[in-house]
This record gives sequence, C-alpha cells and structure tokens, in this order.
Amino acid sequence: MLFFPALASLSHLPAAKDTLTFSYPAQLELWRGLREGYFPLWSTHLNSPLFAEGQGGFAHPLALLLFAVLPSAAASNLFLLLHLYAGLIFTYLLCRDLGQSRPAATLAAPAFALSAFFLARFGIYTIITNGVWLPGLLWFAGRYARTGDGRYALAGALGGALALLAGQFQLACYAVVAAAIYGAVYSRPRKNAVTAVAAFGVFPLLIAAVQLFPTYELWRFSERASDLRAGEYSFWPPQFSQLLLPELFGRAPHPAFAPIGEAQIDTYWGRSSFVESAFYVGALPLILAAVGIVKKRRWFFIAAGLLAAVFACGTFTPLFKIYKFIPPFGLFRAPSRLLIYTTLALAVAAGDGLDYFVRTRSRAPAFAALGTLVIAAAIVLTFRFTLPQFKAAVENRVTAKTEEAASAFKNVDTVREYYAAKGRAVFRKAARAAGLRNPATWFQFALLGAALVLFWGARRNGAIAAAAPYVVILLTVADLYRYNDGLNPTVEASLVDKPPPVAAVFDPSHPGRVYSNGFSLGANKQLGLGLIHENAHALWGFDLLVPRASLRPAAGVAVFEAIEKSFTTAPNPGGGRFVKATTSGVGLMRAYGIKYVVRLNPWFGDGIEAVGYVPPYSVYEVVGAADRARCLPVYKLAVNNGDALRIMSAESFDAEREAVLFEKPEDLSGVAAPATATLERHSPLAASCRASGPCLLLLDEMYYPGWKAEVNGEPTQIYRANVISRAVVVPPGPHVVTFRYKPASFYVGLGVSLTSWAAALALIAGLTLRRRKRGDVEA
Repeated sequence: MLFFPALASLSHLPAAKDTLTFSYPAQLELWRGLREGYFPLWSTHLNSPLFAEGQGGFAHPLALLLFAVLPSAAASNLFLLLHLYAGLIFTYLLCRDLGQSRPAATLAAPAFALSAFFLARFGIYTIITNGVWLPGLLWFAGRYARTGDGRYALAGALGGALALLAGQFQLACYAVVAAAIYGAVYSRPRKNAVTAVAAFGVFPLLIAAVQLFPTYELWRFSERASDLRAGEYSFWPPQFSQLLLPELFGRAPHPAFAPIGEAQIDTYWGRSSFVESAFYVGALPLILAAVGIVKKRRWFFIAAGLLAAVFACGTFTPLFKIYKFIPPFGLFRAPSRLLIYTTLALAVAAGDGLDYFVRTRSRAPAFAALGTLVIAAAIVLTFRFTLPQFKAAVENRVTAKTEEAASAFKNVDTVREYYAAKGRAVFRKAARAAGLRNPATWFQFALLGAALVLFWGARRNGAIAAAAPYVVILLTVADLYRYNDGLNPTVEASLVDKPPPVAAVFDPSHPGRVYSNGFSLGANKQLGLGLIHENAHALWGFDLLVPRASLRPAAGVAVFEAIEKSFTTAPNPGGGRFVKATTSGVGLMRAYGIKYVVRLNPWFGDGIEAVGYVPPYSVYEVVGAADRARCLPVYKLAVNNGDALRIMSAESFDAEREAVLFEKPEDLSGVAAPATATLERHSPLAASCRASGPCLLLLDEMYYPGWKAEVNGEPTQIYRANVISRAVVVPPGPHVVTFRYKPASFYVGLGVSLTSWAAALALIAGLTLRRRKRGDVEA
C-alpha cells in the first residue's frame, strides 16, 4: 500500500510501455473473451495466436478467476500486487525455514521482493509475476529435502507450473531449475534427490503443458528460432558498484507515460538499459549480507549468487561462450536477469548477518559499514577527479562510432552531429549522476553513516541493541521507498480504456486497419519511446497487421520490417529513425488493408489523403485499401518471402485482383469475374465468407497452424498467400467458406495439463490420508 497506492486503489495501471503494449492488451482480450463466451486463443485485433505468445497468463487459475469477476484494470492490478505480496511472504517463509529469526526474515523479504531488480522492472509486468516464485519454490524444495514429505514436492511442482503460467518463462525457468537443484543437493536420504529433480524440474512442465505446447509451436515459427539474442542486455561489470551507490549511473525509468506534471528525467548513462541493469538490495542489507556470507556460509546461495553475477555479464565475459549453450539459460535474452539469484542470495545473507549481530553484538557489521562507506567515497572521488580522462574516453568512442556508422548513411553530417550530441549528453549525465552534487549520493552517505552509528552504538548500549533489528528494517524500507519514488508512474485506467482523441477521425462504420508508431493518451506526455505503440490499438478495438511481441511468426516480422523500411522512416545509427516523408510503401499498405496511418511528421506522396489533424498527430487515409476478404481471379508464385514482398511492392501489383502464393493451388482451373466476398465474424476463433467461384478467396489474416477451412462443410486446404495471409480455392458457384481456429497444440497440452493437475492433487490427497491413518495407528 505504501509503495504502490495508486495501483492498490485498482483504478490505475502501471504507465509503462511493456505493461500497456504487451500485458494489458492481452489481459483485456482475456477479459473480453470471458464475457463474450470464448477463450481467446486468437486475437483478431492483434492478428496473432495471442494465447501462444504467453504474455497474458491466460491459463493461470488466478488470472481466470480475477478477469472473470472483476473489471479488467482491477483484475490486472490485483494479479500483479498479489504476486508482489507473495514474493514478500515466500522470502519470509524461506528464511524462517533456514533458521532465521522473525526480524531477520522480515528484513530479507523487502531486500528481495522490493529490491531494485523488481522495482526498476515493474513496468515489465511478468517479471514480477514470475520472479517472486524463486524463494517460494526453494522453500518447498527445502521442506521436502528435510522432511521427505512428498506433499511438499508436489506442491512445489504445482508452484512451478503456476510460475510458468504467469506470463514470462525466463524467470519461471530460473526458479524451477534452482528448486530442482536445491532439492536434489539437500535431500536426505539421497534417493529422494531423483524425486526432487522430477517434482521440481520436470513435473511443472507437464502441468503447464497447456501453455508450453502452443508457445513451443509459435517459437518454431518465430524469428527467435534462428536468432536467440542470448547476449542482449548483458550486465556491464562496472555497474556492480550500484550495490553501494544505486544512482551512480543515474536512472531512466522504463519507457512510460506519466502526467505532464510528473514527467521523469532520464539521467542514466550506463551500458544497456537502466531497466535491465538495476541492482540494489538496500544499503543496510548489503552491509549485513557481507557479514552473513562470512559467518554463515550458505554455500548453495553463495555459489548461485556468484555464478549468476558472472554469467549475468553476458558478452562482457568470455564465459558467455559457455552460457549460451546451457539450457534453459541460453534460450533467453537478457542474461542480466540472472541477477535475481544474486539478489536472493544477498537478501538471505542479510538475514543471517542480522541474526549474527543480534546474537553476538559483534563489531563486524560496524566494520562492514565503515568499509562500505570508504569504498563508496573512493568511487565517487575517483570519478570526480578523473572527469577529464572520462570526457576524453567518451569523445574517442564517439569518434570511432561515427566513422564506423557514417559509411552506411548518405547524410554523414547528420550522423556525426547525432553521435556528437549523444556523447555530450552522456558526459553531462555522468558528471551529474556520479558527482558530489547529486542528492542521491549524499543520501547514500547519510544512510551508510547511520548504519555505522547504529551498529557501533548497539555494541555499547543494550537499549540500542534491542531496537537495532527494527531500526534496520525501517531504514531498509525507507531506503527502498526512496529508490522507488518516481520510478513507477501510473495512469488512470479510464484514460487507457477509452479511444484517444485522434480515433475520432476514423470512419466508425469501416475503420479498417490502423498503422502508426502509436497513439498519445491525450493528457499524458511523451517519455522514453513516448507513444504507446501499435499493440495498444487493440485496447480500443482497432485491428493491427502484425503485433510487436516477444514471439511472433517470422513471416509477419518480414512484412512488418518491409513496411517500416519503406513507409515512414529510415534507421539512423543510434537505433532511432530519420524522417523520410515519401510513400514508397503505400502499395504494401493497400494490399494488407491498412486504411489509416497516424504520424507525428507530415507525409507526402501518391495514394494517400490527409483526413484529419489532432495535434500533434496527422491522420492519413490510404486510398484503395483492400477489403479483409476478397475473391481474386489471378495469382503469382514466389519462391520465398523476399520474392513475394518484391512482387507485392511493384507498382503493377493489383491487390484487388492478385495474390502471391508459394505453391500452385489444386482444382483452380479458370476463374470467374471478380466477385464480392462477404465476411461474417463469429468470434476471433471463427469466421465465414460467402463467395462465388471459381476463384481464390483470400482472407487477409495471419496464416498459422491450427486454422481449418471448410467449403460448404467440406474440409479444404489453406494456402499461405501474400506472405502472411490465408487463401482457399472456391469451386464454381456460390459457397460458404468457414474458418475455425482449433490448434492441436492447445488441446493436446490441455489434456496433459488436466491429467497432471489431477494426478498431483490426487497424490497430495492420498499422501495426506496415508499420514493421517499412520498417525491414528501410532496413537
């Protein structure tokens, strides 16, 4: 309630890009589907196998319950907050099970669940809903290892499955792997180690098969199957100093929207992104962790924390060559997220350190506080007196990057100015964030000084010693609260749930597809990426061609990139885009039924009409945008996606008469005059078209396994057309063509999951009855 009062009110949403463009649109589709009587395996608005992508957590029992009975925003917030609270409870239970006192476990809980690892990533909704399961699964594994009670193993299997079903597989896999190893290492007798590996490492996969099978199918067709991007968002080693000085490298909250009066300032100058590099457990937990590691020596946590810290560095360490081939770790990008292990290890060690201090009133924490204070001061002073050398290093890097990139761009002067400005900005941010004038630096020194006084005073005064554990907890909460302040803005759900002002320009009777880099929320200001990009259009019922998602079909990515490159912009060397105000890509837009284009910059050329201006956005209509369903008399054959896109981009290509196929269709001999196809939408999972043949009926929606077609009730083949669309052959005469989405991957996975859930619950019930009978006999 203290950290997230707006979210706890259930009337706001996290105003972060990933939440508003990935998680919440998917959750809103679940909410709509449950009220309209279908399960959203597919999204017409996002034109994708929405369930398979996994961001919405549709198969999670708690999500189904919440979105079935509550408004969408309230359900979304409760799902998030309940997981956050679960993380606090799980960490407390784990530490208590490890033998720590109540104050020690109470300190460890926020040091993990409210650490920078989660607070900075709060906008990535699923990081929370998955990551908090790590201490919970370790608690189950520890209980099983110590007692041999199979119910803990089965409960851990169910917990691991819930983590996998919560919307983000990376951290869930980390938790499952850690629990399996932990249970195997500490199981007594040793034969229980096999059970631990099966229960914590294998059984969760079977229980979560309803989600994993469709996701695996999507992964095979996605761009990720050939490009794992395992080293993306590697942790830059110098940023470990954030453990002492959390704002030494500045801060740049997740690209987000916030009311104009609460606009955030980007002061981050480190490598990668602030969101993926944040790493801070609190000043006092860090001091006590140093003591706890030395005095308690919990080797499992020490080893896990150290290995995670090394491999989190990704491409910055030669060991990355090993890491990227270790399953499941090498399957995911962002190795920096391995720091969740290190965060938990430090939190557990902090509890151990507090218990040691309370028990012995040792001077070790005071010396650790003094050492931390000296190191922090040395870092700040060293940076302060090496600013000239740092500035020279930045300028040298800018020069090298400029020369490297300039040859690839025609406007060399623009490239040079871009990098020069970027270099100046980096230096200004570094000088401000790491300098002595930064208030955050002085706050940190004050906190470390207070820790030194507290630990030293507690050695000499019994009253201070008695109060010390509770003062440590309060200071830690205050420290993390200050860190979170301004980091996670929110936006009113009512503002997100209604269409933006620019949508008033669209024809309500036939909006067609909308293409843009996003819409403004009206009363909000651009921050980071600024606009809520394409996926958010689904919030308001507008259809997209290809969504932005962690997993999406590779063919869809090819189409999306072709339009991006030819439409509004050309990439600049910094990852942003230079304006290109021509309409060379309008042919592809017309072919894919894109009717409206929303731009921040003017757009000129043939094939478009300006139809409205809602500051600062201009709205253009693509003249002659093709209908979603159409009967075509002509087709051309292509050998691959690139060949098909070249054919479609040609001025001679007529999207109303032609399609591009990759194989010759059977039973299409002779064609009728072009006829109109009437599309009737039954739900995102089913549609029917009335068409007269012979012709090729093209439905301009994503071609994907699981879609079945029938002509007058008789199954027929679906052909991939125009790279991503579906087409069927219609024989002579009037016919009704029906499309239904029935993915075998989902139904097979559902059967495996239901069987596994039933088996787990039955085994738990059986073991409980057995133990009760044994207790009665012994009594």
